[in-house]
Order: sequence, then structure tokens, then C-alpha cells
Amino acid sequence: MFDASFWEFLLVFVLALLILGPERLPRFAHATGVWLGKARNAMRRLQREMQREFQIDETRAAIEKATREATRSDQSSGDADVG
Repeated sequence: MFDASFWEFLLVFVLALLILGPERLPRFAHATGVWLGKARNAMRRLQREMQREFQIDETRAAIEKATREATRSDQSSGDADVG
């Protein structure tokens, strides 16, 4: 997802420690973790829903194709009976 090195994470941690202080940093880290967890769950739900929709579309297309082929074969066999 992100291409961040150890030094970049360390820099962000030190900046957060300086800005928030040692008292508020643990609460901020916890709140950030909870928020990220909710965001990941929402993304997983969205991905599952999209996959479900794609499967429905593929199934619908397969049914339509089979129906067209069946109709076409019925029409061709009906034409052979007439002639």
C-alpha cells in the first residue's frame, strides 16, 4: 500500500511525539488504529460487494448467451421440420 521505509516511520513517530506529547500520543495512536481498522473493514466490504456484482453480471451474461443459443437451435430445428 505505502512504500515507506523505517526512517520515514521513525520521522513521523518523532514528529507526533513532539506535537502531541507523551501523554496524548498513546490515545492518538489508539484512535488512529481504530479508525484504520474501520477503514479497512469498509474497504473489504466494498471489495466483496463489487466481486458479488461482477459475478452477478457474469452469470446474467452466461444465462443470456445460453438463452440465445437455445432459441437459435430451436429456430433452426423448426426450420428443418418445415422444409
